[in-house]
Amino acid sequence: MFPSMMTDELGLDLRDGLDMICSWGYRHVDLRWKVFGCATEEMPDETARQVKRFAAERGVDVSVLHSSIGKAEHAQDQEVFKGQMAKAERLASIAPILGTRLVRLFPLRPDGFSDFGNLNEGHKDWDRVMSLNEPVFRFLSQEGLIPAVENAAFHINDALNMVKGFSCFNATLVFDIMGGWILRDLAEPVDEYFARIAPYVSNIHAKAFALPQYRLNFEMDPIGEKAGVLPWGKLIRALREAGSSGPISVETQQVLITGDNIPSMTEANKYLAEFVQSVADED
Repeated sequence: MFPSMMTDELGLDLRDGLDMICSWGYRHVDLRWKVFGCATEEMPDETARQVKRFAAERGVDVSVLHSSIGKAEHAQDQEVFKGQMAKAERLASIAPILGTRLVRLFPLRPDGFSDFGNLNEGHKDWDRVMSLNEPVFRFLSQEGLIPAVENAAFHINDALNMVKGFSCFNATLVFDIMGGWILRDLAEPVDEYFARIAPYVSNIHAKAFALPQYRLNFEMDPIGEKAGVLPWGKLIRALREAGSSGPISVETQQVLITGDNIPSMTEANKYLAEFVQSVADED
């Protein structure tokens, strides 16, 4: 696995942020917002070609296309659903240009669904949830893309069961620190938990705060004291043993980068990039 940075959370457009993350040791970038002035899922083909050239000139590859498909959306409304499909169609057009197949999305939820953590084939809402999401997953798969389900919107078990249910569409799981670690079942042994999810994970998220006291924030979110320190080394090794070679997407969680916090942000992100790479390079 390898580290990749989301530049939009620096508060900078990719034009300004890419050179900065290169100076921190990153050679992969996640695209979400603020990409040459637009969101990834709205990017015209010509802009995608410009982005590809811009990144290639700096020796940087695009690792993940982040979308807002399904994010906080209850999709009984047909106009809402058509909007999600329009995003998928745009992403399918630009993905080959940018050289990646991995598309992050969120599960669409029927109105009234709130039984988080219990979604499985025996659940009364299983068929509703799956039929609601199937068209998007089917389309992305037919276009040669890999749908990656973000578990920040659903409980980790719900997202995992959906990924299993959509295995015919090459669906995978995005491991998010909030849903994947802090809100997991704390009674389940860590080694067993990682072994259970690892075969399905294509992408994991880390966080790097600019403030010096949060330099190790990628190991534990400040609100996650009950969950304990996330053993990133153990997680990455479990994923590697399961055959995962995808990106570790770094979120800076910095609303706006300024002269005052650039030194601490530089330190935090260099540390994270070097740590992740050292674990990934272990025999």
